[in-house]
Amino acid sequence: MKELPTKNVARAKKLDWWQAFKDRVSMEIRHTVEFVTTSYERKKKWLQRQVFVTLAMFKKIMGNKGFKQYLANELLDAGARLNTVHEAFIQVYGRNNADIDFSWDVCNE
Repeated sequence: MKELPTKNVARAKKLDWWQAFKDRVSMEIRHTVEFVTTSYERKKKWLQRQVFVTLAMFKKIMGNKGFKQYLANELLDAGARLNTVHEAFIQVYGRNNADIDFSWDVCNE
């Protein structure tokens, strides 16, 4: 989604067709924006639904060793691109998952 120059939708620049429509309508049109909240569970479900089937396919194509190297490289690269929003998310949800054991090795199964 494109970032608006202002969070106040009423002050944002209108598309020509929208402004023409508003000019023809006699009643005021209220702008509302629904903010989507994200959570650890929502992100996990998205990964399960959209990503893991492709990763399973890659594992079969690359083999265990190749896939493990590929995944390690991609995670290192992604970790370098974490921003302040990601770090805040980790702070909130990382404390809740401190007791989870992430030491299993998916490539040796």
